[in-house]
Amino acid sequence: MELLAMYEEIAAITRPLCLAGTGCGDRASRPYRCCEKQYCDRAAKFARDGYGIELQPTGHPEIPFMGPSGCTIPLHLRPICTIHACAISWAPTINPDDPAMLLTQRILRAEHAAGRQVI
Repeated sequence: MELLAMYEEIAAITRPLCLAGTGCGDRASRPYRCCEKQYCDRAAKFARDGYGIELQPTGHPEIPFMGPSGCTIPLHLRPICTIHACAISWAPTINPDDPAMLLTQRILRAEHAAGRQVI
């Protein structure tokens, strides 16, 4: 499977969990849950170092790449965000055979093979 397709597939798993606030604990009531400037900074570095792309901030006062309809960064340029869902990442037990975990590992291996460091 192509890397961009893997990002679409993992987003189909993580996006609904994030939108619902599933597993987010006290962050569930926040408008953008886990979105914080530090993750925008990491995505900007990843896009620049891994793809030679300079991301353009939206002017949002707190989250540099937040637009009216959500994050403006393509899924593959913000891997740390795309693969994250609190319900998966902070689960009390991690099932290594979980489809989301297996797909995340495939994405990380593909990024590593391409010479890009995600985490």
